[in-house]
Amino acid sequence: MVILALAPAGRTVGVDVEAAASADRIAAVSHYFLPEEQVYAACPGPAERRRRLLRVWTRKEAVMKADGRGLGLSLDAFSVLGEVAFGYHLRDLDLPDSHCGTLALDKSGPVLPVITRPWRA
Repeated sequence: MVILALAPAGRTVGVDVEAAASADRIAAVSHYFLPEEQVYAACPGPAERRRRLLRVWTRKEAVMKADGRGLGLSLDAFSVLGEVAFGYHLRDLDLPDSHCGTLALDKSGPVLPVITRPWRA
């Protein structure tokens, strides 16, 4: 999967995409999420649980990448359950069910449109 994020000069952007198959790996670190994120991800039904785990993780990773500290920023330092987290607009990417992705764009300007297109070589 290729993700290309374009933003105006001076705007900070971060993006993360995970394959659905990585949900088990993410579940192993979900105890580092904030309590409300753990409750959100611990829903009934394994398919929805995996989807929600991936959503929380990609949102956190996108913010951590945009911030520039990566995993130096603690997973429990900010909540990603809203449209804004830690000074970044969060946009969930429209991807195939096999993947989950989020874009984080700093709040220094308006929310920009997110367009996803399948790659055609």
